[in-house]
Amino acid sequence: MASADSIEYSRGLHNKIFAMRVEVFDDWKSFIHLLLGASSLFLPWVMAIFLGYELVEFCYKRKRRREKIGEFIGDFMEFLVGAGIVGLVLGML
Repeated sequence: MASADSIEYSRGLHNKIFAMRVEVFDDWKSFIHLLLGASSLFLPWVMAIFLGYELVEFCYKRKRRREKIGEFIGDFMEFLVGAGIVGLVLGML
């Protein structure tokens, strides 16, 4: 049977591995991500450029420890919210 210490350690380890703070709509650039997502339904190449730019920016900033994975995921979520809103509006028309 597992001891209380080993159970506590495994809980702490689980929280460190699976806990992540995703930051969505955290700065003024969030509005731009939203607009780019909205425009990607009309101009599909915008999505490819956005993903490429975000990946390069993340890799560059990650080396210098200026951007966390949660911020990268948050930027992509902002993009998807913009695309989702426009997609819903167009679907209702």
